Amino acid sequence: MKILRLPQVCDRTGLSSEHIRRLGLSGGFPEKFKLIPGTGRTGAVGWIEDEIEDWISERAASRDVVEA
Repeated sequence: MKILRLPQVCDRTGLSSEHIRRLGLSGGFPEKFKLIPGTGRTGAVGWIEDEIEDWISERAASRDVVEA
């Protein structure tokens, strides 16, 4: 399992960090987790690479779906 940090997630998805944050708050993006415990907003976070890749694949697959 590989962990991605925010700059890597931005590179993979083509999204800004702010957009990733908004998607995460709405439940529309894979959940981040703390790598190093901290209080409040401190502490390093990461995303599981496979979850990010699955999210990208789902977006790509949805473009091929034709609604009747």
